[in-house]
Amino acid sequence: MTDSKVLVLPGLPRNLTKPAGEQALYPDTTIDMVKVLREYGLESEFVDQDERTLVSHKAFDVWLPILEFTSNLATGVAGGLLANLIQSFFVGTDTSQVIHISWRVRHRDGTLSEFNYDGPVNGAIQSAEIFGQALRPSDGNATD
Repeated sequence: MTDSKVLVLPGLPRNLTKPAGEQALYPDTTIDMVKVLREYGLESEFVDQDERTLVSHKAFDVWLPILEFTSNLATGVAGGLLANLIQSFFVGTDTSQVIHISWRVRHRDGTLSEFNYDGPVNGAIQSAEIFGQALRPSDGNATD
């Protein structure tokens, strides 16, 4: 994965129900999130290139797609890129809405840091800011 690409992984964060027989399932928010990534100048790439199935749960909850970022991307905008993505996705909506997020950050050494969140949008923004800041070393440079 290049530093400017975000991988879109199949699966549904924290979801217990899946249609039978489907392998490449994505939440119905996937296309909208890809558009938000594009607004930030980021390319996205689906891990599977086969046919994909978008799944919608008719609920107040929102499931965001599982994304994988490089550490350089995730620490961008002073560690606030992940929080900014959430804020941009939910602009003009009820911040008490419950969202489910499972995002990964791949470091240069191949290790992963995970950001998992289940709760209201406003709490996700704050949690993502803290997560992004934790990824930055004390010297302010992107993590390896």
